[in-house]
Amino acid sequence: MVSPWRDPGDAGRYAHVPILRFHHLLGFYSGTTMRSILFFWMLTLAFSVGVFFPASAVDAQTVSLRQIENEWARAMRTEDILWFQATLADDWRIVLPEGRIVDKLQFIDALRAKEIDYSRCEVLKLDIRVHGDTATVIGRQDVAGKLKGRRFSDHERRTDVFVRLNEGWKCVTTHVTRIDVMTYVGD
Repeated sequence: MVSPWRDPGDAGRYAHVPILRFHHLLGFYSGTTMRSILFFWMLTLAFSVGVFFPASAVDAQTVSLRQIENEWARAMRTEDILWFQATLADDWRIVLPEGRIVDKLQFIDALRAKEIDYSRCEVLKLDIRVHGDTATVIGRQDVAGKLKGRRFSDHERRTDVFVRLNEGWKCVTTHVTRIDVMTYVGD
């Protein structure tokens, strides 16, 4: 019995490698015809990706999320409670650098009570990745201000997770990590 993976008349160097010889299974196609068929399918796939995942839609979402992150920094500096109420999901949580978890209500109450007062909140770099109706934003920021009356100044790495709802992007969780500037190598 002749193996379907090998042309019995071919003693070629790679005849034993099935993936390189699969076109012999379709013996009625010549090499040129097979290349034409593969080219057609590759072109079809490339076009499909462009139709189903248009770059402009992803770019528009990235621009929107970048704007939200910059507005977030402004809202921190100006203590814009209404902005946070509109942008944070009702079940939003933040993990603070010391590991404590604070929910949306606690965070907004702290802003109202002036427990947190940002004099500086500057977004330095953002890595935005959109996955359908979910997005992750990893950013670096410099912050300074007062926390319960004590001055602070930090370099932070922040990760925000957003979901797209009918009313737009809502942040569902945030994680903040302090960056030790003495050992920080860079992005």
